[in-house]
Amino acid sequence: MSPIWHPEYVVGPDVKDKQTVLNFANMSEDAYKPGRDDPEWLDVGKRWESSLPFGWEDSGIRGHVFSDDTNSTVILSVKGTTVSMFEGNGTSGRDKDNDNLFGSCCCGQNGPYLWRQVCDCMTGTYTCDEQCVKDELLKPNRYFEATLELYDEVIQLYPKANIITTGHSLGGALASFIGLRHGLPSITFETYPQALAAARLGLAVRGQDSPLRENTGGFHFGHTADPIYMGTCNERHKEAYDNFHFLIHINVYDTHRDVQNAWLVGLSG
Repeated sequence: MSPIWHPEYVVGPDVKDKQTVLNFANMSEDAYKPGRDDPEWLDVGKRWESSLPFGWEDSGIRGHVFSDDTNSTVILSVKGTTVSMFEGNGTSGRDKDNDNLFGSCCCGQNGPYLWRQVCDCMTGTYTCDEQCVKDELLKPNRYFEATLELYDEVIQLYPKANIITTGHSLGGALASFIGLRHGLPSITFETYPQALAAARLGLAVRGQDSPLRENTGGFHFGHTADPIYMGTCNERHKEAYDNFHFLIHINVYDTHRDVQNAWLVGLSG
């Protein structure tokens, strides 16, 4: 363990409990919805009846902050990528930009016309200027900077709370970055491998987490029919992510082989 770490005991999620994981999955899904009056809002249990939305008036990161009745535990749920054929006033365009920056080696360059170029860092076929990509990731208009501001606001509202982060897809990557930055537990679902982006951002990587903090770090849940989670998608898709390089704990459900009527590998829901 690095000498710069100061270990302390915190309350972490019981990721071996099915209902606990399901509640986090529901919170990750609810991050896509403006509020509890949405007809598709999912139940997250009586303990988490209090929630605050964030970001819904802007075109950046969005989601909800769930808290228990004593404000002792807070769940920060971050919305993932909104997929839209026509990009209007929503977050779809910026979501895709950040997807390519966080999850791609090439930043959407040198590919089919459907790819979305987000920077000019490519130096050759399958190669890029590493410092250029790092600088792009840290720009004020990118989502990583927004997660830092979000965490600061949450910690001001709940200064004594144990904070856990969660999210799906892009939201899971952002949740894990918050966790890595501040030493918090995070639970993510169908998130693309984010180790490369974390290293570029200067965040802690595998082996640097504290072994004294049980149930902290990142817990990544996904299934084998998702090529993005598995890092097996091909060049036809702009989401050609960086192989299977996650940080910390990986939980994989083999829905492609083990489940009756096995799921086909693909990107459709």
